[in-house]
Amino acid sequence: MKQLLITTIAAVLFAGCGKFGQSSDTESNETVNKPAQPAQPPEPENTADEKALLFASDSGDVEAVKQQLAIGTHVNVKNGDGLTPLHLAAKNGHREIADLLISKGADLAAGDPEGWTALHLASYEGHAETAALLIENGADVNAEDVNGWTSLHEVTRRGLQEIAKLLVAEGADVNAEDKEGWTPLHEAALRGQKEIAEFLIANDAEVNVMDHREFTPLNMATLKGYKEIVDLLNKHEVKTGKN
Repeated sequence: MKQLLITTIAAVLFAGCGKFGQSSDTESNETVNKPAQPAQPPEPENTADEKALLFASDSGDVEAVKQQLAIGTHVNVKNGDGLTPLHLAAKNGHREIADLLISKGADLAAGDPEGWTALHLASYEGHAETAALLIENGADVNAEDVNGWTSLHEVTRRGLQEIAKLLVAEGADVNAEDKEGWTPLHEAALRGQKEIAEFLIANDAEVNVMDHREFTPLNMATLKGYKEIVDLLNKHEVKTGKN
């Protein structure tokens, strides 16, 4: 989705300046014999107890979680989607279960295949109390997923101001850049999140920051027609990047 948005921006702002790619693929007339790769062993299935802990953490069954932890079920086991019990509890806002798991050594830094931590999930889903619990126990507010997105990027795009304030108060970097150079203010401008844009600017967000294609937040807001955000940014003497 994000790549599509960037492509759209490029197409609009660079109308008439086509970007051409030239294929470098060549066909070989020679047959290359590659050695057969050994088959990878299948991932071991979760045990019955592990499945029970994962299910209870997901569904919010506090007593079942307590039972599994009491018998020593592996607290950092992952399901088929790469999610731990703490991921599942955080995603669903099960604060008490998250607290129980943390007390038994749940890994706050564990990432799913996309690099999302429990804090990413709690933040994205709008579970402020659970997010606060994770932070209190040492979750990294600036942890990045595989795209370089922090929890602040995630809540900004969704307009979750309460959690944005929590994250910034706990040290989240308002100028964190993802792998495309997008900051949370880029996200706010692109998605019309005026209140969060105001909050970010009030907390020292760089208004003239450019992404890797030299687009500023003002470019984003202008393209999308968000006049209030354009006016807000212009109050801070912003500059445009690509014209």
